[in-house]
Amino acid sequence: MLYVVVWSVLAVAAFASSLFVLWTRPFQFKDQGAGPDYRPSAGVAGALMTIAILALVIALTV
Repeated sequence: MLYVVVWSVLAVAAFASSLFVLWTRPFQFKDQGAGPDYRPSAGVAGALMTIAILALVIALTV
């Protein structure tokens, strides 16, 4: 039971962190210039969302 709570808290924290990153540093395309059209925050938010989904799956299967 404790593992379910721990994994659920981790999932909620990662999801909230992902939303916070997306809200404070939103993804934007570059208007002009060369180079990639992304911000590192998009990668961070994606990684946090992946952690949230994995933690939720683990919490539901433990």
